[in-house]
Amino acid sequence: MVLLLNGAAARRGSGDRVRPGRSPEAVGEIGMICSCTEPQEDLLATEVCCVKVLHRSLFLDCLRRCSDVKWHFEAIARRHMQDSSTEQDPGTSNIYTLPFFRGCDSRFIYKLDLHLDRHVFFSGEVIVEEETEGEDMYILYSGCMEAHSRGLKVGTLKGGQCFGEMAVLGLVRKRTATVVARSLCDVRILSRRLFEDIMAEFPEERARFNSLAATRHNVSQEKCIGGRIKSLCRFFEDCCPEFAEALGDPTEDRLFMEGEALMREGEEGDWLALLHHGSAAVSSGGVRVDILGRGDLAGEVGALGLSPTRTATVTALETCFVQVLHRLQLKEALEQFPEERRKLRARAARRLERRCGGASVRQIDLFRGSPRPFLDLVDSQTQRWVFFQGDFMVREGTPGRQLLLLSRKEK
Repeated sequence: MVLLLNGAAARRGSGDRVRPGRSPEAVGEIGMICSCTEPQEDLLATEVCCVKVLHRSLFLDCLRRCSDVKWHFEAIARRHMQDSSTEQDPGTSNIYTLPFFRGCDSRFIYKLDLHLDRHVFFSGEVIVEEETEGEDMYILYSGCMEAHSRGLKVGTLKGGQCFGEMAVLGLVRKRTATVVARSLCDVRILSRRLFEDIMAEFPEERARFNSLAATRHNVSQEKCIGGRIKSLCRFFEDCCPEFAEALGDPTEDRLFMEGEALMREGEEGDWLALLHHGSAAVSSGGVRVDILGRGDLAGEVGALGLSPTRTATVTALETCFVQVLHRLQLKEALEQFPEERRKLRARAARRLERRCGGASVRQIDLFRGSPRPFLDLVDSQTQRWVFFQGDFMVREGTPGRQLLLLSRKEK
């Protein structure tokens, strides 16, 4: 933008003369705010002119420092978009046309549309920065943006596109790219809090977006790790690739939001959950006994057929992405690889051991009256074993050299 302090100039093409009056005459202010393209006409000095120049980059820096005045310039930009015939009609791209919301209930989209925040971003303005935290989704109604990651351009966004879907679904907390406006951009912002509140009124839409988010997260994770086989190997204590291949593709991708139960104690269940993202609390009898994190399994006792019901409740402490393996799918693979079955069974046993009560030999009549040092010594020599439903604890006719102390699970 040029401020003509004194002198005179003429616009070549229209022939209009520009001469300052009591206040400086501004030339190019709309171009500075609204467009990064070259001027549409020449400005020719007809006299000696004294001017001041304000570059767009410096103007944007001023707006960053004084963000409370940006609304004034956004209003000017919106009027320009409405009046200019060269700009894309803001109505041609909206939330109703986004593939992200394709197939959603029209009432659900309408309610979202009512509460979207409108913002205008100027050419050269940074919209989000890589590695900063954010939970909002940005919908580009008109304009052009560029995405950069680690200093390299990785994509271009145009009217009708959006970014931040993973953030608004709660799957990521940090931005994976820096997004910069390359023209005047008319944007709608959807916050995660608003999205969650409205989804609570439409449970069928929550299920749809949970499934969508889980699928996207699955694709992203497998790409980062190096494929499905390597992804599965993380969950089975460095199993051989052949076992992971035999498992096939997990039948379902599921997303659980904070506070949702992945499984409940006492319920029937024959599937195993592979926790790819997030953390979850394990509770038994209402008491928290463990915390699961990325790379952990949940539900292996039921999936192995070792118990007809769930032995604990698993609750998401944050957004959790899991993949599901059903018993039949797991059984077929384990039959081919008995060593993997042994390792998975031992893993289930170790987890159950932590929930068992601490039985002592001093509780049985055989040792009653024995001195405490002796009882402590005998207790220190006992081993913890876990038997699952259907296991033989002792067999008739076999040598018996062990004493079994049956301890019940703590409540």
